[in-house]
Amino acid sequence: MNVEAPIASSTGTRPGARWVLWAIAVVSLIAAIVVVAVAVWPAPRAGLTPTPAPSAEQLHAQQVVTAWVQAADSGDTATVRQLTCANPTGTIARDLPTILDPTGYRVEARDHIDGFFRYAKTRNGAQIDVMYRQIGLTPAGRQHAAVGANNFFGDTYVLVNEDGELKVCGAIS
Repeated sequence: MNVEAPIASSTGTRPGARWVLWAIAVVSLIAAIVVVAVAVWPAPRAGLTPTPAPSAEQLHAQQVVTAWVQAADSGDTATVRQLTCANPTGTIARDLPTILDPTGYRVEARDHIDGFFRYAKTRNGAQIDVMYRQIGLTPAGRQHAAVGANNFFGDTYVLVNEDGELKVCGAIS
């Protein structure tokens, strides 16, 4: 029975072990280069596209919607009536009796408007989309606020020119 011993190199190590050590060294060098490259070079940034300033009509629509939402949240029924058209539709028609209830509208959450977008002039007014968050004041209000996607909600408000004034006339949630 003839058993051959593995051939050793002149340094006393096996040739396979030397290749493994070289492979580890090369992989470590590549990893170090990647780490340095990521640390030195800045990450790519998306360029910002300038948008035009809102028109006077859009700013007026934003002011009307903001005033209406704040009046509804604070129980200011006189302002809500003043800023609502004669024949509201959508969620405005649904919520208006509750807001104007003489026994007292119990506000469970306040709306914080984060922004307006997609403004469009219509034949008799305007339409504008609103993004807002709710701040729950009661357990029911906090529960309702939690239903939104990270507490973000979006509504489309429809405004009409009535008696020479821009008024909230409808909303779609």
